[in-house]
Amino acid sequence: MMMSTSKLFLSRDDDGFLLTRNEFVEADFSEHWCYERIRRLLSVITHTGEEHTDTWESIRNHLVIYKTKHSDHVHRVVTEASSLLPRLKLPLQRII
Repeated sequence: MMMSTSKLFLSRDDDGFLLTRNEFVEADFSEHWCYERIRRLLSVITHTGEEHTDTWESIRNHLVIYKTKHSDHVHRVVTEASSLLPRLKLPLQRII
């Protein structure tokens, strides 16, 4: 973890680092990674690849059609597992 002008710069090497909510919200991040703060620990994961996108595109399209017809039951359609974390009541602040 590097400091530049008193602002945190987080990268892949900082996975598992303990940090406050404010530190996380105010930090700068290295590109090409997804960052989450879960139970005060930084989790750094790779972005979804083409294989995942290709696999889920057809399923997602059907779910979007269902959502359009049943908007009172479906809030949004996502294919990223990390998007489900708030439903588990984990303290997730941001995904980049």
